Amino acid sequence: MTRVCYVLLTLTIWTKIVQGQCNVLFSFSAYFQEVAFLNQSNVSNAHYFWNFGDGTGSNYKNPIHKFPETGTYLVSLYAKDTISNCSNYYEYWVNTTKFSLDPCKSEITDSLFISSGDHFVKVIDKSLNCNSYIKFADGATALNSQISDRIGLHPTIPFRMVLRARYYDNLFVLKRLAYKSSFHNYINNKHFTPCSANFEFITVSQDTANQRILFKAMNPNASNYFWHVDGLPSINSSADTVSVVFPKKPVDLWYASLVTTGLSGCRDTLYQNIRLQDSASIYTVENINELDKDISFKVYPNPFVEQTAIELSIIYSNATLSIYDNLGNIVRETIETNNKFVINRNKLVSGIYFFILKDNQNKIIASGKLFAQ
Repeated sequence: MTRVCYVLLTLTIWTKIVQGQCNVLFSFSAYFQEVAFLNQSNVSNAHYFWNFGDGTGSNYKNPIHKFPETGTYLVSLYAKDTISNCSNYYEYWVNTTKFSLDPCKSEITDSLFISSGDHFVKVIDKSLNCNSYIKFADGATALNSQISDRIGLHPTIPFRMVLRARYYDNLFVLKRLAYKSSFHNYINNKHFTPCSANFEFITVSQDTANQRILFKAMNPNASNYFWHVDGLPSINSSADTVSVVFPKKPVDLWYASLVTTGLSGCRDTLYQNIRLQDSASIYTVENINELDKDISFKVYPNPFVEQTAIELSIIYSNATLSIYDNLGNIVRETIETNNKFVINRNKLVSGIYFFILKDNQNKIIASGKLFAQ
């Protein structure tokens, strides 16, 4: 008699469910200095931070940003899933050109090098037709140095810098600028790590004399944060967010640093440039699809010939409407205690305009485009 043995094999397949994957990507379209960014990231519960490489940043999803001058800017988009805590980034060099009738074509680049064990950055002038101009460069550790001079760097502390050359005529009148992003000992993937000292910054309010900038550490889990801004008192805090009032001065490129101490005792430091913005000429507006979902508005007619209106779903007290042309200049500003703004054409030429509505706390409640035919 033959016995037959059956062996039962049980195969268990473990399926790994990956949660909180963060894929970050953006594209952009440019019209001279004005660049519209399209966020193509796949991040749930996303918090975004843009670093435009000119000393400014934004938390909007799809910002429209006007760069200050002709330049080469390293634009970074960092995204974090606020529930899973996964994070990622994407960076791309953006070149912009300022429309100008001035014959000077401003352009700079930089060179990082080590000499006798010391670290330096040199700003290299590549401008054309600017030979009669006096050239200066601003950097993270030195201001108003001659463009041919070296700018000293700390050998271990990471910097993310904005280099800027200023071109004057023989009467010391500022004629043109040139910008270039630069970094030294800067490791991008350190963002959100336990000891990271990376931080984000946005302008939250301003008047004719001052500008308040909010700083927030991108690592919320450190035990201590030591903030220092050039020329202002240092702040030692256990909070990961501080706000600083900057006095507006001719030198508008400041450097700020953050030293974090982790729960394990680890430390990290980062320097970044902060640029004060003139709201009449430099702006970052949010894309029309980035509005508060509790607020709705309509613009009618748009495009318009003689008159248009912006109507909100909520009545605000002392809401301010600012209208910008495509060069970033404010062409109309009005305050209304109502939910409807009527805009008469008057002297507005045909073209595209941007509008921003802010409440009495200076918070943006609506923004978009107007088309004058």
